[in-house]
Amino acid sequence: MKNNTDWFQRPTANKPTVDQVQGGQVLHHWRETLLHRLIPLLLLFGGVALITGVIDLVQHAAPDEAAVTMLRVLFYITVYGIAAILMYQRSLSLTLRAGVPLAALYTISLIELHFFGMVGPGCC
Repeated sequence: MKNNTDWFQRPTANKPTVDQVQGGQVLHHWRETLLHRLIPLLLLFGGVALITGVIDLVQHAAPDEAAVTMLRVLFYITVYGIAAILMYQRSLSLTLRAGVPLAALYTISLIELHFFGMVGPGCC
């Protein structure tokens, strides 16, 4: 009988890895399983952060910047919705499903940096 822990051992020159034996499907399946188990938790925290962020943005917006504030709110809600939809589209590749939310995160970070960052030392 074969030992169940054989696949934990380091590969040798004569012994193929698990990915080579099963065509690379083990790692791909593991990544997808992990991603799909984390999605509901990430969407929950993201939804709470989106709601509180929008409320704070609207409450502290200057009256003369109402159009910019509403565009930012619309952008954040749209990005969150697109990311949530893409995460559940199993027909898309894992790279696309993980890459689009990451790109959205970088885009939002750049927008926030534009509005709040780079203000110089000693500022409020």
